[in-house]
Amino acid sequence: MVREDFAMKKIISVIMIALFSASLMTACSNGEYENAIVEISNLNQIKSEQEMQNASLSEENEKLNNEISNLNKSQTSLQSEVSSLKKDKTSLTSQVSELKKENSDLNQKIKTAQTSKPAETSTQTSQVSETSNYGSSVQNIYIGNTVKGNGYDLTLNNVSLTYKAVPDNPPSYYTYYEAKVGKVYIKVDATIKNTSKVGISCDEIYSAKADYNNGFTYSGFCVADDYDGDFTYASITRIDPLETLGVHCLIDCPEEVNTNTSAPLSVTITLNNDEKYVYTIR
Repeated sequence: MVREDFAMKKIISVIMIALFSASLMTACSNGEYENAIVEISNLNQIKSEQEMQNASLSEENEKLNNEISNLNKSQTSLQSEVSSLKKDKTSLTSQVSELKKENSDLNQKIKTAQTSKPAETSTQTSQVSETSNYGSSVQNIYIGNTVKGNGYDLTLNNVSLTYKAVPDNPPSYYTYYEAKVGKVYIKVDATIKNTSKVGISCDEIYSAKADYNNGFTYSGFCVADDYDGDFTYASITRIDPLETLGVHCLIDCPEEVNTNTSAPLSVTITLNNDEKYVYTIR
């Protein structure tokens, strides 16, 4: 009888626990369970959004990697161009250095010619003067006149005073003779045609001497036209048979020769056959 009661109580207890659990589950399903479902749904939505954001970030990261790769390629190309420009700069620097050296050598040659040629011309003029004492005549010459030397014709184109003697038809880069301070050049422009059958040296064609104020004399030196229009040394230039070339004489004088326009001024041109011609400037 006691055992039956105990068994009955146990059955009743199990039934009550079951009813309580069912009641609790019912309560959860009616409120908290629904909330849990909503939260789970929200979490799933957040997870989905995060996955989308991760996919977008992954795409942007790939784009950035591509841009970085392109920038690296551009940097490599720029470095190559910079290296090439440095090589070009080195080459240009070397060329400029060579041109400066050539210009320095040319200036030195010009200075040597300016200091040495007048003395040589002076000697030639002295010899002409000695010859003239034996009866050589002196004739007047005018712009445009042509006179005959030994193996050539000389045409006088112009005689002028200048502080800077430049070629008649200079190229882009050319040689010029600039008078020193307190000095002026008398420039005699002549065209020479070689009428002989052999070449003639341009420093053996004619000489020129200025006479200022009846007795102040100044000798000059010759320069020749190069075939590109520039000046060149008369001593190294030859005129071939039947060829024509400009040969000029520069006479270095005090500046007073130019500024004192009331004083007489003339130039005597002496050919290689000892014939002398006088051009009167004023």
